[in-house]
Formats: sequence, C-alpha cells, structure tokens
Amino acid sequence: MRTLLLITIIVTLLASKRAEQAPVSVSTTSAAGAALVAELPLDVTADEMLLAYSANEVAADSRYRNHLLNVTGTVQAIKRGADSVPYLALRSAGEPDGVRAVFSPAAGSVLASVAKGDVVVMRCRGSGMTVGVPAVHACALLENYHAGTDIRAWVSEGTDDNIKSWSWE
Repeated sequence: MRTLLLITIIVTLLASKRAEQAPVSVSTTSAAGAALVAELPLDVTADEMLLAYSANEVAADSRYRNHLLNVTGTVQAIKRGADSVPYLALRSAGEPDGVRAVFSPAAGSVLASVAKGDVVVMRCRGSGMTVGVPAVHACALLENYHAGTDIRAWVSEGTDDNIKSWSWE
C-alpha cells in the first residue's frame, strides 16, 4: 500500500512538474512539425495500463499500441527473454503479472543498476498485449528511484533536482 502511495505521489509530481514547463511551440504546417507533435509521449503508470487492458483490450490498444509512452512503475523483476533481450516486469496492484517493458539487447548494462522494488520511468513504444500481459518495447530508462530511498524531502520540495544529487546508500 505504501508503494502504491509513493508511486501515485511520484507520478503526480512528475506530471505537475511537466505541466509547469513552458509548452513547446512547433509549427504543424510542415510534415516534420506535425510528426513531432504526434510523437509527444503520453504519461501512464503500469497500473493504468493494466486497468485499461483489463477493462477493454481494443480501447487500450487504440490508446497505447504503437504510441510513444512515458511509463512509470515499480520493478517486480529484471529478466531476459528467450531471445536474451532484457526486460523489466512492472508490478501492478492486486495482479500477479504487470506490464512487461522490453529493452534493446545493449541495455543490459543500464538495467544492471535497477533492483526489485525500484520505481522507474521509461520512454517506450506501446506493444499491446503480449503473452497475456500489456507490453511496451524499445524502452529507454529515464529515471530510477531506488527502493528504500526516503523521498519525503523530494516530495516536500516538489522538485526532482534533489533526488539526482542524493547518494543511494
């Protein structure tokens, strides 16, 4: 329950931090400008994805599949698939299987710093349902908030600048 509360607080603060930033002005008169606007990532939690896919897979696919996403979730497992491609299994409240976040084979060294229980933020492309769970692919790790870290100071400050300077002992 505390983990879910922490995830909710982090997602809310990250969303409010992004909302405070000045909007990017992009000309949509060119094809390149229109493509850039179309590729702005959608912020979503692993719990939100799982809930959407549980409620209506077709509607969830239209919202997430092939779209650029910033996915936030708590790491349940760090594994390699049958093809040796690394992935993170993200825990979801009340569900044995969460969201599967697949990285490139070269991402193994980056994922070596991730541990079970960490809260991660990744930029990925939605894959739809894979092996019975919502999946995302081509993931890049944006943030990693290590498990057991006291984030109360960060939350009270309302900025993620503090968390980048902390030591993770």
